[in-house]
Amino acid sequence: MTRNIINRVLAVLTMSLLTLAGGCGGGGGSSSPSKLIYGTAAKGILYPGSVSVYGVDSAGVRAASPLSTVVTDSSGKFTADIGAYSGTLLIEATGSYTDEATGNTVTIVAARPMKAAVSGVNAATTRHFAVTPLTDLAVSMAGTLTAANIDAANQRVSSLFKISDIAAVEPVQPSAVAMAAATMDQQSYTLALASLSQMAKAANSSPASFAQFVTILTSFKSDLDASATAGLGTGNKNAFATALGVVTSSTLSGFSTAAANLEAVGTSTITLTLATSGVPAGTLVGGVQGTITLPAGTSLRLDPVVSGSVLANLFVLSGNAGQSLLSNTVNGPVVTFGIINATGFASGDIATLVVDISSGAPTAADFALSGITVLDNSNNPVAIGGATVTVR
Repeated sequence: MTRNIINRVLAVLTMSLLTLAGGCGGGGGSSSPSKLIYGTAAKGILYPGSVSVYGVDSAGVRAASPLSTVVTDSSGKFTADIGAYSGTLLIEATGSYTDEATGNTVTIVAARPMKAAVSGVNAATTRHFAVTPLTDLAVSMAGTLTAANIDAANQRVSSLFKISDIAAVEPVQPSAVAMAAATMDQQSYTLALASLSQMAKAANSSPASFAQFVTILTSFKSDLDASATAGLGTGNKNAFATALGVVTSSTLSGFSTAAANLEAVGTSTITLTLATSGVPAGTLVGGVQGTITLPAGTSLRLDPVVSGSVLANLFVLSGNAGQSLLSNTVNGPVVTFGIINATGFASGDIATLVVDISSGAPTAADFALSGITVLDNSNNPVAIGGATVTVR
């Protein structure tokens, strides 16, 4: 009897060891590397919804089968396991959402999913993604889904809609509670999506449908295809601005900074970098002041809270300026700025300024600098001889 029990135990142990050994080989079993990605699918919030994540090869061809297909939660969020995959992804979302402008339930069907494309996904980095009409527009703009095309299209649409990254910033529920807890970028994104709904409502007498948004996106793409630097056409810019006014004065009122950020939707942007130059080696800068005059066809978004200044996220310190204090005053096309730091900082990049372009193709050389003074960080600061500020 004892011998039989021992034999049975040995048999069980042997089978367990064989199972473990099988699981350790060939990339299968429980030891396979696992990579989770996270995101939000929203036109309104997509719930119930389904999200499929596909690999895309270096030639821009989508795989036939998804790496993962998952459902969204009540906030439109999803988590997908893509295993050990690295590279470019195409994400497709289907399901139902509540249209912000009409309150109707709208369905996105598998025959025309809402899409997003992203590059550079790897097992070492946690990534969050958005799948929205704006990422869908970028997919159509990209054409062949190479990493370079995807990055350029996402950046271009992000610039046009004044969101730092349409593929990474996650919109929230279009409610006062959710918006109050969101970042300004998320608020802007959510307001932009609600404004698209209002655009569709204004243009259609029939019930809301995703096909109406496809029509709007197609019109946007037609405007942008005019040239590599084109913005939205006058008709689409005006329609969006009108829709934004309706949204921000009714269902989503009270988010003035985010609304101000969207006032120039449809225009392209240029980002200027200011840098000190001509500072002797070993000398630290304690302050910089001067003015920037904008050329015709450009403008700045103004802060609705700090009257007469550039919207806070558009004129920011960078490079060596570190934790300096930055102030600015806008008077028509002229921006007067000041930067101060009692500790001092090394010469080099000090700030970036985002400027909207409504016409023409200005370069950094078209922005005139004047009244420039670069001070040292002594107790009684004096101008540093030969030091100035350049813009690029």
